[in-house]
Amino acid sequence: MKATIDTQYSENYGAHAWDGEGECPQYWKQKGGTTYVVTDIPIGAIGSQTLDKIIQAADAHFGISKFNDYCHEYIMDTAFEEDNFIPYDEKLQMEYSGRVTYKSPTVTFKELGF
Repeated sequence: MKATIDTQYSENYGAHAWDGEGECPQYWKQKGGTTYVVTDIPIGAIGSQTLDKIIQAADAHFGISKFNDYCHEYIMDTAFEEDNFIPYDEKLQMEYSGRVTYKSPTVTFKELGF
């Protein structure tokens, strides 16, 4: 099994001209997101408590959650998927160019310390 973690990335365009004094101007734009993948999850480890633990470990491993004056990245959705699951951005690359040039960030269940 795999676990997928889909994020939303936002950039504060107001911060580009900010001099660091006073409050940072707020002008947020959604910039897409990323699908992070955890592979090689044993069937016996599947469950909601395990998914929560996987998400926390993957968040720490990849540094997913970001909240500062310049950008935000936060988790939008999580799921368990079958081993043959292909993230949407990789499907688009296959449709467009016939190959995957930029793979989704991936880590194994064991590499996360489980």
